[in-house]
Amino acid sequence: MEISFDIHRTCNSIKIDACRNKRSIAFAKLFLHEHPAQNCAWLTEIYVSPKFRGRGIGSKVLLQANGIVSDLALPAFLYAHSSELPQRILLRFYAKHGWTQLNNLFYGVKPNYMYYLPEGVQKDALSPVFQGFIRSMYNV
Repeated sequence: MEISFDIHRTCNSIKIDACRNKRSIAFAKLFLHEHPAQNCAWLTEIYVSPKFRGRGIGSKVLLQANGIVSDLALPAFLYAHSSELPQRILLRFYAKHGWTQLNNLFYGVKPNYMYYLPEGVQKDALSPVFQGFIRSMYNV
């Protein structure tokens, strides 16, 4: 199946549309978060139309997102959750594409937070970035 990608960028977000015959069949959204210690990206959403699931399209969209994050040289985070898939399957999907689970050390958050480090981005930037984001999102 032939798929093309359209990338739409605003000042603080990037949307990746996977298109077939000029119609979007899947997408991913990245939020670009500015932080004093290290800017980062959050993969806030990934979606594949039910009619096109099970064909590797989600993997292709996620790899596009990984490539954008790598081009920007930013660490990236996500909160793995789905109303349709069991957690273990979801975590395995992201892990297969280079994402790693964060442990439970940050404010007692659940272990379904994951991160992706492009080549050349230092792992020591993860702690202050993640903690700063959790503080700003949850007023901790």
